[in-house]
Amino acid sequence: MKIKTKICTACKQEKPITAFRRLRSAEDGLNSRCKECCDKYVGRVAFNRMLKGATATTEEELLKILRVVIDELRNRGFEVKAQLERKQSVEL
Repeated sequence: MKIKTKICTACKQEKPITAFRRLRSAEDGLNSRCKECCDKYVGRVAFNRMLKGATATTEEELLKILRVVIDELRNRGFEVKAQLERKQSVEL
């Protein structure tokens, strides 16, 4: 008999098996965390790695770091309203 639902080990909610990614090494062939919890976990890991000494040397790298921080804040329940504008400075 095939299983139709599974309980996520992170959020403890019973969800349909379509809410879980495949994992061949698992006994049932599915990840123990649902897709949503996996995405949050991966975001936290990336956020923590980024904060452990990442330095931005270009504007593109700095914007990438800002995007990761904003995404992590949103995942933690914050409402983030951000607008970046490039301002030109003139040397006198």
